[in-house]
Amino acid sequence: MTTLKQKVVSILSVMMGSCQMAFHKLDVMFMSLLHCRPMPFMTIGGSTTDVGGNFEGGGTAVMEGAYLKINDNCGSASLPVSGNGIDWGTSGGKDCDTPGFGGSGNTHASRTTYYETNIFADQARRRLPTNPWLQQKLTAKLNIDSTCNAFWNGSVNFYKSGGGCANTGEISGVIDHEFAHGIDKNDVDMLISSPSGEGIADVYAALRLGTSCIGRNFVSTNCSGNGDPCTSCTGVRDIDFKRRRSGSRHTYSWSYEKCGGSVHCKGHVYSEAIWSLYKRKLQDDLYGYDDLTALEITTRLTYIAAGVTSTWFTGGPPNGFHGCDGSSGYRNFLAADDDDGDLTNGTPHMSAIYEAFNDQEIACDDLAVQDSGCPNLPNTQPIVTTDAGNKRVRLEWQSVDNASGYEVLRSDGGVLGCAQGKALLTTDMFLGANTTTTAHTFWEDDGLQNGREVGRYCYIVVPKGSAGSCYGPASAATLATPISGPDFNVVCPSEELTFVKDSPDSQVVTCIVQSSGYSGTLSLNATTQMGGLSSTVNPASVTISEDAAQTALVMVTSTHQVMKGKRGYVTVSAVNDDSARSDSIGVLIQVGDGAKEAKFDLTYRAPRCSVVGSSCSTMAKDSLVGSSILNGRGNNIGPEKNFPNTLDECTDGNSGSYHVDESIDAITVRQGKKDVQASQNMVEGGTVTVEALVYCWSNGSSDFADFYYTSDPSSPSWTWIETVRCPSGGAHTLAVDYDLPSGTTTHAVRVNFRYQGSQSSCSTGSYDDTDDLVFTVQSSSTLSPSSSPSLPPSAAPSQALTVMPISPPTAAPTSASPSRTPTNLLTFTPSAAPTSAAPTSAAPTTIPTSPQSAAPSMAPSRSPATLPTLTPSAAPSMAPSRSPTVSPTSPPSAAPSMAPSRSPTYLPTSTPSAAPSMAPSRSPTNLPTFTPSAAPTRSPIVKPISPPSAAPSKAPSRSPTTNEPTPSIGDIAELQDAAFDTEYGVPRCTAPGSACDSKGLLNGRGTIANGVEANRSNTNFKGNECIDGNTGSYHADESIDQIIVTAGDIDKATGTPIPSNDFIVEGGRAYVSVKVWCWSTGLSDIADIYLTDDADTPDWKHLVSITCPGGGEKWLRHAFDVPQGILNQMIRVNFRYLGSQTSCSNGGYDDHDDLGFTVKRGSGPRTAIFHQALRIPKCSAGASCDSGDLLDGRGPRGPNNGPELNQPNTLNSACTDGISGAYHVDESIDKIIVSSESGGDLTEGEIAIITAIVWCWGDGTSDSADFYYASDASNPTWTLIGRIECPGGGKQTLTMSYALPQGGAIQAVRVNLMYLPGTPGPDKCINGDWNDTDDLAITVKSNSNTASLRGFVAAPSKSVHEQGTVTDESIRGAAEIEADKKKHELLTLMKQSEKKPKRDNGGEDI
Repeated sequence: MTTLKQKVVSILSVMMGSCQMAFHKLDVMFMSLLHCRPMPFMTIGGSTTDVGGNFEGGGTAVMEGAYLKINDNCGSASLPVSGNGIDWGTSGGKDCDTPGFGGSGNTHASRTTYYETNIFADQARRRLPTNPWLQQKLTAKLNIDSTCNAFWNGSVNFYKSGGGCANTGEISGVIDHEFAHGIDKNDVDMLISSPSGEGIADVYAALRLGTSCIGRNFVSTNCSGNGDPCTSCTGVRDIDFKRRRSGSRHTYSWSYEKCGGSVHCKGHVYSEAIWSLYKRKLQDDLYGYDDLTALEITTRLTYIAAGVTSTWFTGGPPNGFHGCDGSSGYRNFLAADDDDGDLTNGTPHMSAIYEAFNDQEIACDDLAVQDSGCPNLPNTQPIVTTDAGNKRVRLEWQSVDNASGYEVLRSDGGVLGCAQGKALLTTDMFLGANTTTTAHTFWEDDGLQNGREVGRYCYIVVPKGSAGSCYGPASAATLATPISGPDFNVVCPSEELTFVKDSPDSQVVTCIVQSSGYSGTLSLNATTQMGGLSSTVNPASVTISEDAAQTALVMVTSTHQVMKGKRGYVTVSAVNDDSARSDSIGVLIQVGDGAKEAKFDLTYRAPRCSVVGSSCSTMAKDSLVGSSILNGRGNNIGPEKNFPNTLDECTDGNSGSYHVDESIDAITVRQGKKDVQASQNMVEGGTVTVEALVYCWSNGSSDFADFYYTSDPSSPSWTWIETVRCPSGGAHTLAVDYDLPSGTTTHAVRVNFRYQGSQSSCSTGSYDDTDDLVFTVQSSSTLSPSSSPSLPPSAAPSQALTVMPISPPTAAPTSASPSRTPTNLLTFTPSAAPTSAAPTSAAPTTIPTSPQSAAPSMAPSRSPATLPTLTPSAAPSMAPSRSPTVSPTSPPSAAPSMAPSRSPTYLPTSTPSAAPSMAPSRSPTNLPTFTPSAAPTRSPIVKPISPPSAAPSKAPSRSPTTNEPTPSIGDIAELQDAAFDTEYGVPRCTAPGSACDSKGLLNGRGTIANGVEANRSNTNFKGNECIDGNTGSYHADESIDQIIVTAGDIDKATGTPIPSNDFIVEGGRAYVSVKVWCWSTGLSDIADIYLTDDADTPDWKHLVSITCPGGGEKWLRHAFDVPQGILNQMIRVNFRYLGSQTSCSNGGYDDHDDLGFTVKRGSGPRTAIFHQALRIPKCSAGASCDSGDLLDGRGPRGPNNGPELNQPNTLNSACTDGISGAYHVDESIDKIIVSSESGGDLTEGEIAIITAIVWCWGDGTSDSADFYYASDASNPTWTLIGRIECPGGGKQTLTMSYALPQGGAIQAVRVNLMYLPGTPGPDKCINGDWNDTDDLAITVKSNSNTASLRGFVAAPSKSVHEQGTVTDESIRGAAEIEADKKKHELLTLMKQSEKKPKRDNGGEDI
């Protein structure tokens, strides 16, 4: 849909039609037809035609346009405008024959190639709107003096007829095939696919034309087919095996035997798979898609998957599977089809994809094949009506249940009409491929060719479900022909109006009533069928003259009666005695803007919600606690990602254990008071509630949460809200509410969670955790109705709210840890200028600064006189104070005398139901004995077994600990010295290491005296090269002399670097060190440090600005989080005299240098896939291993037992699951997760935590789970870790920890969930009618230092009789991952660094 501006320009311009009278010889049966086709995007004088060949003005047309230049060996072509347009005509004969006008280059090949290439390229751009190659101009070379071939070599090249072959520039299928080589060459990895790029070129061409015959009419007989002749194809190949003489598939085994080195032959292997997916697998009884829908599904999958496929299948003898490579076509088709980011639980069309590729022997068997996802698909076919006007067609259809949006597609005529490939009209060509649907039930397609009877425009509408791979049935194909002659139209903006329920509002929209040769008076009206919504239009009528336009104001008003979640539209119509024309304004009614999930923000260095919503949370809705980006504490407890997650670098303590000691796991800010659910957007001046999910130690009486807010996160001044004490031990949500200050839309809250101590915005205890959350609220100015409507909305009725006040704690503990006032690092202003320019001897502390528009008053003056003289006002001696909007309650005044000491202890006793009168001392205690009441009756009835009573092993001391990193064994990170890279024009380290050092490559600046910088300017050629200033002299004035990027961190208190000696790894921590020469006192010199996560297409992100702490040589340092995804990253330092923060300043004394470095791929969490040999789920190396949904349920698949795939999921299938009972009523293991306690990769000798999510029967008292481990999954010897009894019925989470043993890279854990304890057999199975036993294989890294690091013993870390941690599980599943709208971006990142073998044949031919 075009914008309002685009529509007005096209209507107000003088339209003239351009018609190409040549036909396309797709088959002999169509040779008698003359197709009057438009010549799209052609240059005519100073204008360019649209897709319908329309243009304005006069001039001369040439066979060239915005995207294609024709270079015909027969000569050039040009034609002046005459009459109503340009008619390039048609011609008989061959090769250089012309219609007799338009020049010697107006050949059949030129006209056909120009049209077909532009139509195909337009379809490709709409599928791949961010591909830069598709926006460039291509050259097509025609009538080359040779025969029977065509090829791609950066341009498309076509031969004359002869030797029994047609002119290849006159054949649409050949034209499309060669253009498709360009798409393949210019996708993500910029190389032709292997082992053959011919297959994907054939597939693109086949999907474009809707035929498996590639290049029909290339010869006069059927194609030879590499020894298996075609039966009905006169082209070069047929990719449908059913149309070959044998009727058999051309599999990998066939190609291994028959193809030799022929790339065209090898291409059959996967091109047949994709064509069979379209024509057979998606249209069989399992799915039942019609041909139109199946074509669109296959086209979407192909455009997404092919761009990131390096190797369609792997070689070697034909044994087993040949699609298991990480970049195979099979893998990427599954990823493109996936709807939730998890391939282990299947994809919506996985069975079809697997069968299509497996038939050709190029699938893989490491993933269980299952169709899943896309719940509540739309199942109704849209019924489409059309209204054709002048150069336009309007489509309308009914709303389809469960449709989240609609794709609108158009085919551009052609002999195959609606059966061929289509342009995806609903792609937003500016927002990119993430936007492929419209929420409206109408679409206006304009810029079309009038009077098109042969090859009419054909439209379909496809309802889409919750993800891009979720398709409902396409509408029937609808034909339409725009009509010429006087016409008028109504054009309204395409942007949707949004109203919030219970917030009456009015909005005014300007629509245009426009003429195309019509003169007269039109009545106007605006109507809507949406309840609670009204609409009016002013004026009621307009008079328009030929090719003129009038405006109309449409007012849309909502009341309290509007229904939330409803989507509809207001129809604006212009009517005369004979006809009516209309457009629609989309309307959405919502409850606020919904819940928003915070993402880590590099600028604030804390989680942030950048858009308005009803809430902002660090944890996704309905996700596990572990998904929160605040989960854990510091760099050791959890650990917490991106710690410390504070605006001012307030540092966390690192003592204790995860979910034994204190941590903040999540923060949520939501609209409304504590006891009121969020229903609208958060708005400045309104009330919000802050909720902190925390883990409290012991009985909680010594743990406190201090809540603060700031209305200026860039320069935070914290205002205390309230302090809340933990009600007991374990996980709790603590909440306070406050009124948002007015005047700003960006706010932040802080939770300071402390052990003992006093109220503070930044305590420093060893067990303390401090976290911030930045969020965006709605401006109050946007809430008031527009002043223009004549009918203001009625006032909202008042509503009484009953709020239960929560009393603050009666006393706060005193502490030896004093309250700290955080240093305002973002607005540091020195109080006095140094009296001398001599550098100090003390090591500088680097202090980030906000951008300065002027130098401080004490900065020394500077020559030459060409620089401006700046006289700023005096700098303030301290940051301005902020008056809080609300007056907080006074903090508690005294600490309780009974606060417990933090001495070494055993695990605490169970949490009492009421708070004790005094906090418990942390002295050794035994675990409580557990005596359940009688087990619920169940046949057979067995007496419950008493639980064990032995004491647990001793818990670790609660004295502060450190967690020093150790280098990986066998994968040593080395310091890398950068070398000058001519491709980027900067020093660069091409291999990952522990550091990347520019050495002396950056020393000096520009061409200053005695300090000429080598290879200047040393800034990235692929971005905007930044030129250094050349004023001043070496080591008297400013220069950057060296940049080093190092894995590790910087001590927040001392500024001391802490190198890790490990690799710079994605998602890890690193710091940049910059050696600079600062002029005079240094106070007027500032270094802006930037980072880009993609050196090939740099988008500079500001990290920090640092003022020189003195004159002379100084080292400036800053720590940062290494971005994930792309491994080729780069640092930029912009070192400037005065001026403002920028990535490229232009001062005479300024220096700008870049350093490229290579990042090592991180491990991170892993999701298991089913391992065929082990017969259980297995993970590769990583920080955790999650079974996903592979274990969900118990025993054989069926309605009673749940969907346990690949049951019984035990090594060697040793244990058999029971089959009695019902799913999620009786016992089952639904998930097992093994995670590293340290947060690093699972490593022998380290502590691992097993988490089992289980379903317990009745009240749970008769169910228990045994936990085991085996050091060698291929030959398991099971060691019992411990037994846990279900604490209740229903869904429960049971955890047990143990030390990972030495000796096996592939280890395993087992959970045996049983009804009533039994005696295990030799394989540690306890078989029973209701019992479930599941295993999970994990990859464990070796560690030669295990004994010295951990005092390793090959025994469980807990006594067999010790109970593990038990938590009620009331939330479902793992965190949902944003799926298809980012699919293409994620796949692009995944494959960015992979390479294909280069081709050496000089080009790709047919």
